[in-house]
Amino acid sequence: MAAIIVSLDLQFRDAEHLRAEYHSFANLMNVVHAELQLLERMSGPDAGLRPNIRLCEAAAWSFKDPEAAAEHGLALAEFKSRVQADLARVQATPEYEQDAKEARGIIRQVIGDADLRVQETLARHGIHRPTRVCDGNAVRDMILDGAESALHRGHEPDGVATDRLQIDADGEVRMPHGLPEAVGRLAAELLRVSGAVGIDVSAAESATAIAVRTEPLEMDLVPTLPPSSIDSATPSGTARALIALISYLAGPEGEVTVDAGGAPLLLVRCG
Repeated sequence: MAAIIVSLDLQFRDAEHLRAEYHSFANLMNVVHAELQLLERMSGPDAGLRPNIRLCEAAAWSFKDPEAAAEHGLALAEFKSRVQADLARVQATPEYEQDAKEARGIIRQVIGDADLRVQETLARHGIHRPTRVCDGNAVRDMILDGAESALHRGHEPDGVATDRLQIDADGEVRMPHGLPEAVGRLAAELLRVSGAVGIDVSAAESATAIAVRTEPLEMDLVPTLPPSSIDSATPSGTARALIALISYLAGPEGEVTVDAGGAPLLLVRCG
C-alpha cells in the first residue's frame, strides 16, 4: 500500500499576519460598536451616541488606512474615555440605567484591549499624540486603570493590582495621552512574574520621568515570585510590544531605557 505524505506550512506570512491582526481588531470594535448601536435604538438620537458609533467605524478604517487614522487621530487617542463617558451619561438617565449598566459591563470586558489596539494603530501610522497636564491623583488612577484592565482580561483575582502595585505620583506633570495606561498594562505583565511593581512619576523643569521597578514582596495573602529580567519574564512578547508603544508615546524628544538587570527596570522620559 502506497504511503501518502502531506506537508503543510503552518507559518503565517506577513500578509496573513496582517489579516489575522485585522480580524482580531475588528472583532473587538464590533463588540463596542454593537452595544452602542443597541443603546441608541433604546434611547433614541437625543442620547448623543452617534459620534462614538462613528468613531468605532473610523477605528476599523484606520487600521489599514493611514489617512483615516490621521483624520480621526485626536478622537481615537481618547477612544476609551469617550466611550466610557457616553455610557456613564446614558446610565445617569433613570429609564435607561439598567440597559446602560448591562452594556457597560459587556464593553468593560473588551474596552481596555480595544483601546490598546487603537493606540497601537496610531503608533504604527506615526500619528501625532496630544499631551495634557495631569495632577498626581489623575496619573495614579490612569496607571491603575490600565493595570486592572489587563489583569481583569487575564482573570487575575480582584485586588492584585492594588496589593502589589505601588504608584507614587505627586504634583502636576505633562503626560502624553495614553502613556499612563500603557505603563499600567506593562506593570500588569510584570506583576505576573514579580513580587511587586513600583512606579514613580516625577516632574522636572522640562520633562516628566516615569520609573518602573520590580522587587520581591513578602505578604501572607498574595503569592509572590522572585524578580525576573524582562527577557525571562515576557516569553509572549507582550511587554516588548508595550515598551515599543511606550517609546512612541514618550514623543520624539523623549527616551525609554530598559535595564533587565537593574533598578529601575524601565525609565521613560517625556520631553
